[in-house]
Amino acid sequence: MSFEQTAQSFEHALSACWEKLRMQARALTGNWQEAEDLVQEALMKAYSAWPRFRGEAAFATWVQRIMANVYRDYCQRNSRLYQVSLDDNWAELHQTEASLSVGNDVLRRLELQDLRRSLEQALARLPEIYRNLLILKYIKSLSYEELAQAFECSIESVRCRLYRARQALRQQLVDLPI
Repeated sequence: MSFEQTAQSFEHALSACWEKLRMQARALTGNWQEAEDLVQEALMKAYSAWPRFRGEAAFATWVQRIMANVYRDYCQRNSRLYQVSLDDNWAELHQTEASLSVGNDVLRRLELQDLRRSLEQALARLPEIYRNLLILKYIKSLSYEELAQAFECSIESVRCRLYRARQALRQQLVDLPI
């Protein structure tokens, strides 16, 4: 395959999942600047590996896995903990909060803001694998099959890890200071 054909086929495959990659990167990093850098680095790695892509997983899943690995490596190099911001991703909570008018239900609005803040803090304290799994399942709505491909494990493994992640999140929420 020529360089031009390779570039065109990669670009075509990428066009279908570009926004999904950007949103996942945003969920992982917590801000748009780092998310864009993460996507670019992951795409450079994916492009260089494109000729070896066998199609055993969906292209989007394959690139998401590369991106997760790039992010993990980045975090290990920098030894930083990232707090996941749910402002752009926790759609239902955000929409509910926005739909409440200040005059009608101030108390409910404050409760929802407090809930979101508590969830952000609890998620930030989870191990990276649990945090990523919960975000991809419950915020990005990936199926068990997509999660199994992304984490290169069985569906039963995904279910078990999700159970542990939910338990850990529950414990973090209980342990949060009042």
